[in-house]
Amino acid sequence: MMPIGLDRAVKRCPFCGNPDVEMILIKPEDGFRVKFAVRCNYDSGGCGAEGGWRHNVDEAVDVWNQRKRKWTGDGKESIGGA
Repeated sequence: MMPIGLDRAVKRCPFCGNPDVEMILIKPEDGFRVKFAVRCNYDSGGCGAEGGWRHNVDEAVDVWNQRKRKWTGDGKESIGGA
């Protein structure tokens, strides 16, 4: 896996709040398609969490930027992640 540049706005890590995230890719030796994922940069104090693996950069960023809505016990809605 190797980091590549990002040209889109990418949200902070939803788990630790680290703003330093990177795009990584896997280029399989067996000839299958390259896959991309966003990862929280562990080397800069992040947690190393990865988004879902996708076949293009835009989809990988979309998955990373998605935040699930959560309901608290008191009936209020909160948005998970940073």
